[in-house]
Amino acid sequence: VFGGPKTETDVEECAGHFTTPPDFWTDCGMRWVTHITRNTMRAAHSLRWVRYPESPSLTSMALAEAKSELESAGRTDANSVVVVVTAGQPMFEHMTAKAAQDLKASARL
Repeated sequence: VFGGPKTETDVEECAGHFTTPPDFWTDCGMRWVTHITRNTMRAAHSLRWVRYPESPSLTSMALAEAKSELESAGRTDANSVVVVVTAGQPMFEHMTAKAAQDLKASARL
C-alpha cells in the first residue's frame, strides 16, 4: 500500500536526503501488506483490511519497492507482472517515469 509523505521534511527524507533512514510507513506512507508469496488466499485476506492512506502519491517509491521485491524474491522462471492502482497523480512525475522505466527491465507494468 503506498501513499506519500505528508510534510516537506518527510518528502526530503523519503526522496533520499536524510541523516537517518526514514520509517517507510510513518514518514513515507509506504507499507507492505504482504511480500511475494504463493499463498494467494492469505494475501487476499490481508488486503481486505487495508485502509486508504489519505496522503499524496509517492508512486516512484512504490515502483522502486516493487522492483526490489522482484529482484530479491521473484521467480526467475516466471514472467513478472506489476499492477499499479492509484487514486491520484504521482508527486514527482519525472521520478515516477524513471522508476517505471527501471521496473520495465524486470517486469511487465
